[in-house]
Amino acid sequence: MKKTTLVISLTIVFIALFYGCTKNEDKSFDSAILINHTWKVTEFTINPAIDFDEDGTLDTNPYEMLYGSDCWQNNFVTFNANFTGHYDQVCGEMLQDFTWSFADNNTKLKVGTQLMEIIQLDDIHFIVTYDIDVDGINHKGILTYTAR
Repeated sequence: MKKTTLVISLTIVFIALFYGCTKNEDKSFDSAILINHTWKVTEFTINPAIDFDEDGTLDTNPYEMLYGSDCWQNNFVTFNANFTGHYDQVCGEMLQDFTWSFADNNTKLKVGTQLMEIIQLDDIHFIVTYDIDVDGINHKGILTYTAR
């Protein structure tokens, strides 16, 4: 009887551990978080590196050069519930409207024709990664937005 009780107990523990430690594969994101905020670019990295400013130095973190100036500090992106959005670059007065949609069970975001994989989307950060082709070389860009 002790042996049977022990086997049953160990089986229950094993099942509990197996199911309790199973990774949650649902990586879908909620559009309500995306549309309830205005987003500001706070980080941009790229790999492999590119010589963005053509000074002979390869850059993997061109954020400061591209977004660090006072001009770029006022760039905001807004996603609307009707699957339109608005990019606002105050300094250059570039106002651009776009369409957006989720893809692949809300794990990817399509803005215009650009498809991006969503890494994180919560009330503080929105992080996407996407492919950039420069002179036939594929680069991976990572954009981090922070809720305003």
